[in-house]
Amino acid sequence: MEEPDIDSLSLRAYSEKGSRDDRSELWTAVFELESWYFVPRGLPEKPHVYVAQANEIEPDSYWIYAFTDSDKCVDFIRKNNLGDDANSTLFLAMPNNDDLVPYLEGFSAQGVKGVYFNSGKAGFYSALEQLRVIKTYLNSI
Repeated sequence: MEEPDIDSLSLRAYSEKGSRDDRSELWTAVFELESWYFVPRGLPEKPHVYVAQANEIEPDSYWIYAFTDSDKCVDFIRKNNLGDDANSTLFLAMPNNDDLVPYLEGFSAQGVKGVYFNSGKAGFYSALEQLRVIKTYLNSI
């Protein structure tokens, strides 16, 4: 099965002519991915996801940076010098299962607003409290 072109789906879904169906197609593809990818922070034996300001979404707000494939994640790590001293580009691949959304929702207690996928031109995002709503909606259609 061919992987969906998430960038094209995102650009179409959030363009001026983007429709609810386009956004549903994008989020369906995201929730059907085997894993979501993250920049690791913390200790190697107990890593957590990278959280940073995303002023292009909302000034002075903090977001989890997530990626729909490992190449996008590694590229972000390299461009932002987020590897370790050995210039490692390790990433976290988290299974897209029933535990993922609750894990991410847990970051709201620390003031995190949401998840920012594939930051940049084709980037898209969701508030943490909307992830479960989106997933439930997609499961109902």
